[in-house]
Amino acid sequence: MIKTNDIIGALKDVLKVACTDCKEVYTEEMPQDFERPSLYISLQSVSRTAITCKTMQNKAKIKINCFAVKDDYGYCTEADLNTLMGKVMQVLAAGYIRTDDRAITLSMQTGETQADYACITVDALYTTARNENGKEYDLMRVVKTKLEDREK
Repeated sequence: MIKTNDIIGALKDVLKVACTDCKEVYTEEMPQDFERPSLYISLQSVSRTAITCKTMQNKAKIKINCFAVKDDYGYCTEADLNTLMGKVMQVLAAGYIRTDDRAITLSMQTGETQADYACITVDALYTTARNENGKEYDLMRVVKTKLEDREK
């Protein structure tokens, strides 16, 4: 079973390698000793949709914030933000990320810069089996046979 924390952990590991100039890749909203340049990965939302009676399509919307070094006025240069955002987008351009023996499809949604940070929103898509503890339904021929037996 794939967990969203596994996906975030895999993204963190890949981004640490790709963004060597970053001091840290954070996953906590209020990290201690926050330093720039750095990245922050957060889960925005999750959804599940039925594909078949035994398969589910899962989507985790993940946001990656990029923090470049600030100047004396509390702003980052657009070039620094674009460079850092470009490195993250390069990792996401592969189109997937590995968690254990599974490949999770990555689909970039948006990337934008603000005064002192940039952010990228990405969807992580994967399929899983439905929970097996659900009710088992009879096949139509079994239902038909039971109805015919009842009529007799």
